[in-house]
Amino acid sequence: REYGLFEAYRLEDADRAVVMIGSAAGTTKDAIDRLREKGEKVGLLKIRLYRPFPAEAIAEALKNVKAVAVMDRACILKFYEIPLFPFLFMVKSAEQP
Repeated sequence: REYGLFEAYRLEDADRAVVMIGSAAGTTKDAIDRLREKGEKVGLLKIRLYRPFPAEAIAEALKNVKAVAVMDRACILKFYEIPLFPFLFMVKSAEQP
């Protein structure tokens, strides 16, 4: 088995994507499959490694996505303390020429 920095699930033609880390990705895949059956173009990007954060690779994987939902189980009220969310700002920076 080979594990990459992240897993892209049904992102090829997705308009919307869920970005998450952890075991909830399995349930999310089931939800994505059901939405796909209804014609929704959704996908999943499951982060496997976030230090060092693969911002450029993630930016490439999400380049055609119009909307992103960041799902993080950390229960902290300040967004900048949530483990995953701040790293996604790096993705936006990686998109800039």
